[in-house]
Amino acid sequence: MRRRDLRRDVFARRDDVREGGLGHSSNIVGVELCQLAGARQLCMFHHEPTNDDETISRVLADTRRLEEITRGAAPLRITAAYDGMEIAL
Repeated sequence: MRRRDLRRDVFARRDDVREGGLGHSSNIVGVELCQLAGARQLCMFHHEPTNDDETISRVLADTRRLEEITRGAAPLRITAAYDGMEIAL
């Protein structure tokens, strides 16, 4: 199976609940989906607009920790998108 990069719009779990879902994935589902798909990278985007940089950094750290404790064979690279970010495909 070819490894893929998945880019998902995710909210931190608490944002997803507060906003009533809105059809977005949580950071937890993002990690699970990438692990099941054998993805190499998860780039989280479409953050809650009221979250400051500190909150996004905390969500990123929590998401990386989740990946670490649920990791299968290969590590998943997790990043949080930001304005002007470029990703080489």
